[in-house]
Amino acid sequence: MVSNALIEKLNKEIRVLRRDITQIKEALVDVKGDAEGQYRSAFIAKVLKRVREKSRYRYRGSESFLKHVRASAK
Repeated sequence: MVSNALIEKLNKEIRVLRRDITQIKEALVDVKGDAEGQYRSAFIAKVLKRVREKSRYRYRGSESFLKHVRASAK
């Protein structure tokens, strides 16, 4: 039987993950939006395709994420 403390901990982690995902989605959309506030249909199709794909990388923290971003920017 699962304890209430474990259930509460898991629920809290889920809330944090949902908030993080929402922030990431908002950041991605803000970067690629058109000046008029409309999004190109090609961009929307590309984003939706990427969302469905399996992730190529698994980041274990901010350091590994920044390392990957800096390496791909060169």
